[in-house]
Amino acid sequence: MSAAYSAVHNNSCLPFIHTWVIKEFQHFCDKQNLLHFIISEPFNSPAPNDSNNNIKLEYTWRLVADIENIGEDFSLYMYIVALQTDFEREKELNDRISTFRFKVFKNQIHGNMNSFEEFIMFNQNSFTHRTKFGIKNAHGGKLCKINQLFPNNDTSISTNIIIRVHINELEKSQNDFKNNINNSSLFSYSLEQFFNNPHFSDVTFTFDCGSELKASRLVLAAKSTYFMNMFTGEWTESNQSKIAIKGVKYEYYKAMIYYFYNGSLDSGLNFDALMGLFSEADMCQIEDLIVIVANKIVEMISNENWHEILLMGWQSNNNYLKKAGLKFVHENWLNIKNTENMKFIIENLNVEWMEELMSISKTNFYRRA
Repeated sequence: MSAAYSAVHNNSCLPFIHTWVIKEFQHFCDKQNLLHFIISEPFNSPAPNDSNNNIKLEYTWRLVADIENIGEDFSLYMYIVALQTDFEREKELNDRISTFRFKVFKNQIHGNMNSFEEFIMFNQNSFTHRTKFGIKNAHGGKLCKINQLFPNNDTSISTNIIIRVHINELEKSQNDFKNNINNSSLFSYSLEQFFNNPHFSDVTFTFDCGSELKASRLVLAAKSTYFMNMFTGEWTESNQSKIAIKGVKYEYYKAMIYYFYNGSLDSGLNFDALMGLFSEADMCQIEDLIVIVANKIVEMISNENWHEILLMGWQSNNNYLKKAGLKFVHENWLNIKNTENMKFIIENLNVEWMEELMSISKTNFYRRA
């Protein structure tokens, strides 16, 4: 049994807050009848208005409590799920960039005692995430072990779990986000003097080429929820001082870590390096870096590389790269339709991508007619 309520402040700078209460949580933790997923009812939060039609929009979400069994330990994980709205479906949007902050509490009634306690979530700070739609793309992390919720493993204690999620949508444009992202960072000043500095590092990344890169866990975790989860979760790497990075070029990973320390990109990155950096940022879900690198890549689009940008947009589900690639095809169709790059794209298409490309070619055909 669960209950929920929401609150939104008139001041748009303050977050929307939704509270989900899972009552009698102890019943879900009975190992004889363990229910792994507990899913909240859908709830809505304010979304940026459609400036073209002045329509008031909302985003739809669900929260998920997941009890996972890792070895002999049962642990509680919390996730947020983005549900695609009719407006997003109409606009062919596949994800949304949002900021989140979780607060989780437990309320226990044991005899005449009534206790209320806050639990430290995987990341108490607000974090930005590109949330794709659907439960398989839920974003979150580990809260605690189940036995931490119940003294002496006594699951007969009446226990309510209260989850509060703060959601504050990013209404900035790509360029605004790129120019102002450092203002929201934990470290707003450059740490370049500490980059790859062994005196201020406690983890070393090794690469297939034999190169090594030193970094601070604190800096990486502060800049990225991916690294926060790596160093604080159940990952093998969480307790390792040396972490092997397989199948990734040293230059790409170095550029990502450099960004964490300096707050800006290395000015010497060429197109190939930017594409490699984009792949790493996308895999690690470094949302601010994804936006900045995508902007740089699009600025360099040409007859020689448009096919790589378009394919990357499709493969990473990045609308900014995809639309830039399709726009280039539309505007340069006669010059590129019979090229090796077009042949390369066609050989790598799936049905959905083929339909998008065909719609561009048909538009050009009718335009010429």
